[in-house]
Amino acid sequence: MKLEESVALYKLDKLLGKEFPAIALQCIESGMDSDALMELAWEQTPTLGEATSLFERGLKELGVELPTKSRALLLYTNIYCKRILAGEIDPHRGALDIWQLICVDDDAPQEAFEFVTLADALNHSTVPSFTKELEGKVIKQARHIVESVNV
Repeated sequence: MKLEESVALYKLDKLLGKEFPAIALQCIESGMDSDALMELAWEQTPTLGEATSLFERGLKELGVELPTKSRALLLYTNIYCKRILAGEIDPHRGALDIWQLICVDDDAPQEAFEFVTLADALNHSTVPSFTKELEGKVIKQARHIVESVNV
């Protein structure tokens, strides 16, 4: 996962304390220079408070700002779209997750709402060929978002 996506998840309170060391290590391995992230990468089981403090300090050292909530939600949508395209989650599940986790927020990106329509149609589809067509549309929308976000 890219740093910008991790920062978005942080902004949305979607990270657990135990996830921060791996994120910090990934940053260090990709050449980012930060004493706070180096310290965080060595933490075995940091509390959420310890992890967020070091993470915020590391972001500051790198000059990385937190995204707006709407940008963070777009990046969260992008993470789900990448998972759909990689086959990690099926199109129906991915569309449902985007609907239930992202589109319920007032700041949800407009591009995500296509998944609401598609997930609802998939919920009611009983014709296998129509289901396949809808899943293809989910994949097409996921590809569109990933290409437009470009993270």
